[in-house]
Amino acid sequence: MAQIGEEISVSTAARLARCSPDTVLRWIEEGAIDAWRVSRRGWWRIDLGSLERYLERLARKTRIENTANSARISRAARSF
Repeated sequence: MAQIGEEISVSTAARLARCSPDTVLRWIEEGAIDAWRVSRRGWWRIDLGSLERYLERLARKTRIENTANSARISRAARSF
């Protein structure tokens, strides 16, 4: 679990999330994770706790979708 106020770079967030930096930037633009610019060149700092909460929501959503798909596939298999 993250320390309060712990901040990380886009590249570190991408490594933790196992995705590309472009995906992390998209999440920032969508407002899905808390981040702020630290320079005029556009460097971002990301709140680690915010990233962890977002990844947990994604994981929960994926588990729910996978459970629903498994039930759907199971019902379809019984109909044959």
